[in-house]
Amino acid sequence: MPESPVPPADVPAPDGALIQRTASLARLALDPSEVEHLVPQFARILGSFETLRALDTTGVEPMTRPIELETVQRADRAGPCLDREAVLRLAPKRTPEFYAVPKTLEAEG
Repeated sequence: MPESPVPPADVPAPDGALIQRTASLARLALDPSEVEHLVPQFARILGSFETLRALDTTGVEPMTRPIELETVQRADRAGPCLDREAVLRLAPKRTPEFYAVPKTLEAEG
């Protein structure tokens, strides 16, 4: 795998404190050996961003994803309904016309 660029001299190099802060924001617990392992990886990632920053993006529209997403929806048409009594027979508990479920909210009082 080709080596990613490192940040230029005017960009502070990542250190253990930055790694720990980032891990904390992500709610991750890292031990010191993991932090030490991540410092050079962070440096390469930040270097990649510097490479991207150097690109000429004049005339390139901002986007949230590389391809357009299209929502495909079917038409909302009425169709045959299930037989109420047949469905209610499958209920573990029922009232005459409805499924009976345990109460989830207590009455305020």
